[in-house]
Amino acid sequence: SREVSLRAAAFWATTVTARMPDSPAALGAASEAGFIAMLGGRHPDDSGRPYWIAHPTGEILDLENTKITGLAAAAESTADADPDPAPEIQRLEEAIEQGGVLNLRGDLPDLFRGDGAVTPAYRLLARLLQRVDDRYGPEVWYPSGSDLALWLDLRRHARVARSERANVIELRIEPPESWSAAGHTLDTAAIGVRVPARWKQISEVAIGGGEARRAAVPSWGWVWAGPRRVVLPCVVRGPLRVRVTGG
Repeated sequence: SREVSLRAAAFWATTVTARMPDSPAALGAASEAGFIAMLGGRHPDDSGRPYWIAHPTGEILDLENTKITGLAAAAESTADADPDPAPEIQRLEEAIEQGGVLNLRGDLPDLFRGDGAVTPAYRLLARLLQRVDDRYGPEVWYPSGSDLALWLDLRRHARVARSERANVIELRIEPPESWSAAGHTLDTAAIGVRVPARWKQISEVAIGGGEARRAAVPSWGWVWAGPRRVVLPCVVRGPLRVRVTGG
């Protein structure tokens, strides 16, 4: 499933930090302090892709910090007319195709005038959000900065074992050791499970730590995010076991 984040992210929570010096020593010190991500600006032309920066003791996630008013010159206009959203919609689509991660930062003066009226940038953002919701529906996730950083860290560093037998697929997911040490948990995760093309339905879903427990099967329209893939909501608080039965 694509992860599309359209909220500013600057959270302590030992996960995401605001801007910091980007020397290798500074990045290493941030990781040692428990940070797994930062807000940066190293890859504006490839902002939709998770970007990991290596340093002497490991790596840190760089979330491209795109200012809303930097998305389009028209957004800075003082005119009352709405800016044409077409160029920004194209850029949004490019970010989604790159990897689906988009972090937009908006300061209050960018969005509201002194008298409380909304700015062209606000109206542009509203139209972009509506476009995303209309086109991608349940595939869109609006996480906090910390949740987004944790999810991307889990995708990159978790150990995943998959087994198949008859019409049953089972996944065992082991979060990185650093999660246990730091007490990280993720309450709003989702797992995309590839399933055989011959499957016509999902008859049972079981999710849990250790022994999987039977879970509700979401409605058909919500489950299928694309060909041969089913997306299941879950909570990650340690090792996770997922079992999907179809036919």
